[in-house]
Amino acid sequence: MGLTIIYSREENFQNGAERIRNFLVSQGVEAQCLIIQDFRFLNFNPLGRLSYSNNIYFLTNDRSVEILTRIFDDLGCKVLNAGHFKSRYSKAAIQFILSKNGFQTPTNYYSPGSRLNQTITKGKLKFPIIMKSFRHMEARRIIRRPKTNINTVTLHSVEPVYMEHFYNDAVLFKAYIIDKKVFYNQDAPPEPPKHLTRRLAGLGPLFDLEVYSVDCLWRSAQDCPIIDVNPSPAFMGSDVALASFCEYIKNFKKLSKKI
Repeated sequence: MGLTIIYSREENFQNGAERIRNFLVSQGVEAQCLIIQDFRFLNFNPLGRLSYSNNIYFLTNDRSVEILTRIFDDLGCKVLNAGHFKSRYSKAAIQFILSKNGFQTPTNYYSPGSRLNQTITKGKLKFPIIMKSFRHMEARRIIRRPKTNINTVTLHSVEPVYMEHFYNDAVLFKAYIIDKKVFYNQDAPPEPPKHLTRRLAGLGPLFDLEVYSVDCLWRSAQDCPIIDVNPSPAFMGSDVALASFCEYIKNFKKLSKKI
């Protein structure tokens, strides 16, 4: 059983996709990279490109991931994190679920783009704040003063915007979780607390995820907000996590329904 990694030419994940593919191939696992935009052409036959693999890994936040996940499901493919993609979690929804389940998150606020000025001038957030597009991995800008001219912010003003408090004194680090096994990148504290590792491993069932990464802020052992949960990482910060992912792919059982 091999792996097809699908990425978008409109995002910066090509290097990550090729890194995963090259490592898998070096370990004797068949792997290939495809571009998600190619699936939009009516004359493109995905079956012909999936001749040796019915395992799909979406390394993209493209809007068409949900519908392609459903199509591949119907074809009998194994789509990693399929349940998550079908649920269409937004960043705001993820933060709400995290808070509801007792996870520490930065103070945050969601605003339709048309009311962005009003949201900021009314002081709904403590400055500095980081402002992001509503979708994952899009443009972002740190606003340090309430009187910042919002017209200078490099985001589409008509799109919904997600804002959260920005911690100047925190260290950003990433955790990779593969089938409940947790691996940290080099920016993590030397000995992450066991309670944090245990809780990060428990996020998978909460968001229908098998393989994911978590962006965390380290201030102290008891002060570690979670700022994002990302499906299907590229493991750029951990060779050990990538090796574990390779073993995970090797151990996939063949599905009864085949292409």
